[in-house]
Amino acid sequence: MSRALSTQAACDLAARMLGQAVDDAVEVPAFAGSQVFRIAGHGLVAFLKLADADDLRREVAVIELLGPRGVPVPVVEAADPAGATHGIPCVLGDFHPRHVYADCGRVTAFIGWGDATVGDPRCDLARIFHSAVMEHGFGYGLAVMDRFLDGYGDAPWLRTDPTQVLMVYTVVFILWSMHGEFAAGTPWPPWWPAQRAALQLILDELAY
Repeated sequence: MSRALSTQAACDLAARMLGQAVDDAVEVPAFAGSQVFRIAGHGLVAFLKLADADDLRREVAVIELLGPRGVPVPVVEAADPAGATHGIPCVLGDFHPRHVYADCGRVTAFIGWGDATVGDPRCDLARIFHSAVMEHGFGYGLAVMDRFLDGYGDAPWLRTDPTQVLMVYTVVFILWSMHGEFAAGTPWPPWWPAQRAALQLILDELAY
């Protein structure tokens, strides 16, 4: 994304995309290279996302592909992924309880589709393993992976122990995510010490 928007500019952009006035725009945290605003007005709650044109085109395509198949994806209220109409690549998705997961009355996850791709399922599992290790350590990561792998049933790549393969994929994911941060202009990510610790844990395990 080449430039950032002020809150007022985001409010004006959302109003143009919707063809009606909006009450408020509040910037919320986003990954490097993206800018996201919570938009509210006339009973609508949605999120305005500004990002690289190719990323937005992919995200919109995935949402439009999965929506008719019953997957709980957002509704795209308006989209200009190339920035041809509004001068900046942008998408406006709705926000609804179907995008939120909870357990025992506690919110546990929000579904996002910004990194959706078609490919090796081990890439997704590596991201889950990475998050678990970052939060609670290597042993917890393995326990989480066991629960997820049970859901895959008799996939051919699960007929041998996939742990080492997933650890290699996780190392690649960490390096890839760091590359993305630096490419987006982040000088030295504040979460790097935690990433480095997770990377070291996994490399140490792979060495044995």
